[in-house]
Amino acid sequence: QRQLRLVIAGLMGSGKSTLCRMLRHLLGGTWVNQDEFSHLKKAAKRSFLAEVGKVAADDSVPMLLVDKINTMRQHRHEILEAMDAGVAGDVALVQFRHPMDRPGQWERAKKLCEERIRARGQGHRTLMGDEPKLHNILSMTARGVEPMTPDELAEFHAVIEVDMTLEPIAVTRAALAELAGRGLLARFDVEALTTDAALAEALRVAMEAESGLKAGAAGKNGVSVGQRRRDAAEKRAQGPPPLWIYTIELSDESIAALRGVWEKYSVHVPDMSLVGDYHVTLLYLGGGSDEEIAKRYPLLGGPEAVARFRTILASSEGREVQVEARLVVWDSRVIAVEVGGDLEHLCANRHPHVTLATAPRVPPVVSNALLARRAAADDLQAGLGAWLSHLGLSEHEPALLEWCASMGAASPDEIAENAAEAAEALETVDAERRANIERTLATSMHGELCGEFLAEPLVLSGRVRAKRRGE
Repeated sequence: QRQLRLVIAGLMGSGKSTLCRMLRHLLGGTWVNQDEFSHLKKAAKRSFLAEVGKVAADDSVPMLLVDKINTMRQHRHEILEAMDAGVAGDVALVQFRHPMDRPGQWERAKKLCEERIRARGQGHRTLMGDEPKLHNILSMTARGVEPMTPDELAEFHAVIEVDMTLEPIAVTRAALAELAGRGLLARFDVEALTTDAALAEALRVAMEAESGLKAGAAGKNGVSVGQRRRDAAEKRAQGPPPLWIYTIELSDESIAALRGVWEKYSVHVPDMSLVGDYHVTLLYLGGGSDEEIAKRYPLLGGPEAVARFRTILASSEGREVQVEARLVVWDSRVIAVEVGGDLEHLCANRHPHVTLATAPRVPPVVSNALLARRAAADDLQAGLGAWLSHLGLSEHEPALLEWCASMGAASPDEIAENAAEAAEALETVDAERRANIERTLATSMHGELCGEFLAEPLVLSGRVRAKRRGE
C-alpha cells in the first residue's frame, strides 16, 4: 500500500490543526505538527523535517499529515524533499482558502483567522489570542504567500482547496470527498468515514484535545519530542493496531478467473483500470465501537448483534469460503461483480461484491452505491432506502416513496430526471436545503446503468481474513 501524505497549508487560525486531528482519528495516520517543535528554537526546523522524513520512511504508517503554514515555496519544497527518501507514497496539498478572496488575495482569510485566534485565547501552543502583534503577524504572513508554479504543481498528485468558513465537520467531509475523488483513499471505506456519527466522533476527539490546550494541560511549550516518542512506543507496546476490516481474501485461481471476466467486459468501460486488490468485504470496522458499526450497518440489528457478528467472524478467520459470481454491473465510474452463496452469517454488506475496475480518481467503495442503484432499479420499494443512504438522504425515504407512487416514478434514474419536483415535495420550507436535495438527486446518476448475468456462475474461493489498520 502506498503511503498517503497530506501537506496542509493555510494561515494561522484557518483550521489546519482541527482538520489534522479529525483526519488522524478517522484514517489512523501520523500527524507531524510544526508547532510542536517550536520550543527547540534554532533546531526546530531541522527536527521538524527530520520527523517528516522518519515518518515517511515508516511503511507501517498509512497516512502522514504535515501541518505547517506552507505559504512559501521553499517550505513546501523542503517538506517534499524530506519525504523523497521514504517509502512509496502519494502527496496531496490541502489548501485552506476563504471563498470570497480572489486568487492571490487573503484579506477575508486574514480577518477571519484573526477573529478565531482572538476567540481561542490560550488554546494553542504558540500563537495566543492575546498576542499584541497578532494583526501584524497575520498581515506579514499573508504578504509572504508565494503561489504554486506549474513545476511545483506537478510534484503533487493532487492540490485541493477547502473552504475555511465551513464548520469542521463540513471541512473534513469535503476534504475526504475530494481525496476520494482523486483516487487517494482506495484503502479506506470513505462512505463509512463520512457518516454523521463517524465525523461527530472525530470532532469530539479534536475538541477534547483543543480544550486540553486551552486549559493548559499541554503547557505553552507542549510535550517534548522525546516524550511524545516514548508515549508512542508505550502505546505500541500495549498491543497491535485495531482491527479494520474483515474480507474474503480470494485465491490466485479466483483472481485469475475474475481478470478473465474483466477482459471480456473491459470493452464496455475502456477508460477504467483494474483495482489492485480483489476481495469481498464482509465487515468494515474502521477501529470503531459496536455502537458505531451498528449505525453503519443497521441491518445487523444493534450493538449487541454487532458484537455477536464480530465473534462469528473472529472464529471464522482462516476458514475457506466459496461464493458464486453471477452478475456484472457497471456505469461510467466503476464495474463490479455481485456475488452470492453461503454468506448470510458472514457478510454485513447488503450487496456482496468484488470491484473489478474503476475510472480515474474513483475509489472502489463506490461499487456499493452502484449496486444499490441496481437494486433500487429492480425493486424501488425494497431498494430505495439503501440507495438513499449512499446519497445521505435516508430520512426522506417515506416521503420520496409517496412522491414516486403519485408521479409514477419507478427507478432512481426517473427520480434523478425529475430532481427539482422531487426535492420540492421533500422540502417545502427551507429553500437552501431543497436546493441541496435537488442537486444531490440530479447528480446521482453516473452514466447508463448496465448489467449482465454471466452465462455460467463463476465459483470463487478464498479465506476469511481480518486486517488491522495500516495493513
